[in-house]
Amino acid sequence: MLLRTFCTDLDGDSTYWGRCERLFSPRALGLFVDIAEQVGGDVERLVAEGGHPHEYVRALIRGLPADRVSVVVIEDLNWADETTLDVLKLLTRRVESCRC
Repeated sequence: MLLRTFCTDLDGDSTYWGRCERLFSPRALGLFVDIAEQVGGDVERLVAEGGHPHEYVRALIRGLPADRVSVVVIEDLNWADETTLDVLKLLTRRVESCRC
């Protein structure tokens, strides 16, 4: 609730939401499927065609607006698949290179 209130006060175009589902076999990169629909571009193409974790990181960093701070919200990370966790590890090491 607190996070939703915070994000509501921001420009809606700069907040991206992704969710990990509680499944016995989690969908690979599930939260990036959600985010790709919002960001579009190379992120959406990679989700459709497949790619390596470092490619998702590069596409997401390039796909976020450079002229404002973006907030990427990840819900239920405890249900993430291993590939999603790899992407997030790489992303957190490069977060200073984008306005995120």
